[in-house]
Amino acid sequence: MSRIERRFVRVGDRDVHVRIAGAGPAVLLVHQSPQSSAALVPMIEALADEHLVIAPDTPGFGHSEPMGRAQPTIDDFASNLAALLAALGLERVAAWGVHTGASIATRLALLDPGRVALLVTDGLARFTEAERRPMLARYLPPFEPAWDGTHLLWLWARFREQLLYFPWNDDRAECRLAFDLPTPERTQRDVLDALAAGDGFRTGYRAPFLLDDPDGPGRLTVPAHLLYRRDDVLYPHAERLPPLPPNVTVERIENGQAGMLARLRELLAAHRGRCASGPVAESRPAAGALGRTIVASRDGDLSVRVRRGGAPTRVVLHDLGCAPQRSPELARVAPGETLIAPELPGHGASCEWTGPLDPESIADAIDAAIARHGEGPVRIVARGASAALALVLARRLGERLDEVVLDAPLPLTSEERATLVAGAPSGALHPTGAHLIEAWNWVRLGALFPRWWPPLGRHARRVAAPAPFLIEEDAVEMIRLGARLAPMLDAHLAPPLEPLASGLGARLVLRAPAGFELADRLAALVERLGARFAPSPSIGVQP
Repeated sequence: MSRIERRFVRVGDRDVHVRIAGAGPAVLLVHQSPQSSAALVPMIEALADEHLVIAPDTPGFGHSEPMGRAQPTIDDFASNLAALLAALGLERVAAWGVHTGASIATRLALLDPGRVALLVTDGLARFTEAERRPMLARYLPPFEPAWDGTHLLWLWARFREQLLYFPWNDDRAECRLAFDLPTPERTQRDVLDALAAGDGFRTGYRAPFLLDDPDGPGRLTVPAHLLYRRDDVLYPHAERLPPLPPNVTVERIENGQAGMLARLRELLAAHRGRCASGPVAESRPAAGALGRTIVASRDGDLSVRVRRGGAPTRVVLHDLGCAPQRSPELARVAPGETLIAPELPGHGASCEWTGPLDPESIADAIDAAIARHGEGPVRIVARGASAALALVLARRLGERLDEVVLDAPLPLTSEERATLVAGAPSGALHPTGAHLIEAWNWVRLGALFPRWWPPLGRHARRVAAPAPFLIEEDAVEMIRLGARLAPMLDAHLAPPLEPLASGLGARLVLRAPAGFELADRLAALVERLGARFAPSPSIGVQP
């Protein structure tokens, strides 16, 4: 089986996340909204034995940046695909898409037919005006975080419901579907995809409803096969197509996904000679621009934010369970420095990490990122529970180390560590979505009480409640981590900081925000280690 490689590809001023596998004639796979290319992994694996498979996350979904438009159109999504293929150096591909992806792939074939050797769609939507109006009005209500996290239960129910009724918000008997009740794992995947996109998940959904081009399929000039699976909610849409030219055929598929995949294989085999083949072009973050890249290691893919500027190199390690993109250190890099900011395993686009979560294993991957992208001496700035990881990495760097700064590290007793780890969300999926509220409460209450002490009045932090959108960003990371959170925290908080920091001397700086409950312990560490102490810059919510 071909290994699936993950990359970030620079398209204009945006980073697009792409899965690439195999070799041979190139086939482009486009997922539906609001999913990501992760949903297509079984298809990628099935086709990569004979093809070069390209499966991007569409703009605003998965790990791809949005286009920055209030409401991009299907044509905008199609143009982005064309630009991605150009960046990869692929002149001509076979294109397949499902539902929203089918609409995008079809528009790509209409707007840039020279780039599409073969078009295959799985469920090309043909909504009537009478269907579009209520769906635009009520199918996609705004998604805004609520202070108590109840919006998460709504989201869970909404994605479960879409396999019970179509449209999901119309519970009449004639809208009832005959699918199996989705498993918690299936609903969790859809919910995570929607949470990654935030309220923007509605834009990709809405784009096909806004498309008003009933004759579009009739203008296709490329070989096209419009497939409709009998078990698909859009199966009746096959009857709504306009008159089609000889190069376009409509096919009704039995045997569900297996039947669709078998037919796709036959069509790809018949058009092998018309598609470009790899290798695809490499893509690196532009000098001076903050971009993302994937560093593959033996334990998994590490997603890293990189800005190449020159020496020295600043490595920023965010706190465990916190949103990587919100680290205040990302904005404090000097213009001449190189920035390397890994998204720690289990977080962000590093969520597919499959290896150990201990500091030593993670330090291996970060060291590889420094070797690939760093320049000159290295300064490490780490926040909260990532302190032990920073010190392990500092010892790896040896003479390359300039300085290591630990911002609000947690020198906890074994009892305090046990309290913190025991209170972490279990990550066990609940059929009602209750585990989402567990993650939400962990984040919100953790801002109001130190997690390593019982939540008693004498330990209360006299702070304003964190804004719901900030809770949401960290809660998404908790949900991504799932059952990995507690053992990861334990592995990173168990090593005593003092032995790890011994010998660093003045190259070690300990920082603490005003009112930090462990400030006295940090001051004692500073004295024993011969380190320096500094107040933390403004950092927002405490660990």
